[in-house]
Amino acid sequence: MFFDPAFAGRHVPALLAEVKPTFHNIFAHPLWLYAPDRAAERFGARVTVAGETIEVVHDCALSPLRLAFLRSKVEALWGPLVQALAHHGWLPPNWRRIVRLALFCCPTLVMDLRAGGRGGHNPTSSAIGLAAAVAAGGEPDDGAGDVLSRALDEIAP
Repeated sequence: MFFDPAFAGRHVPALLAEVKPTFHNIFAHPLWLYAPDRAAERFGARVTVAGETIEVVHDCALSPLRLAFLRSKVEALWGPLVQALAHHGWLPPNWRRIVRLALFCCPTLVMDLRAGGRGGHNPTSSAIGLAAAVAAGGEPDDGAGDVLSRALDEIAP
């Protein structure tokens, strides 16, 4: 167990406790998260809807620093944690899905990502935030993988 005061409790499962810092320190760009007006000035986003498909194309990418944070978390935290949980028989078989869904829930349950909503988001910051949450929450369909998929592949027992 780890403690995260944001969860308002002392008994947060270890597999979930690091989700919030991982999302915030790596996948959540500070502009779309906290300064949506500045995000709209710096980044572009285009949203198209075709049937039941929503496509978001944007130019907000992980910086080298955030990629280094991910590398550090994989090596110093996520890898050892997942291996230790597996060693003791405490790692659920669907651990990867649990982590990804928790990464999706982190921004979507905590803040209003809607453009014009209470979170102060505009169409650009809303689209980028939603795209980041969905990308963190789901495995890519094309089989090519993404940076998070490769990190999870690396730490799998």
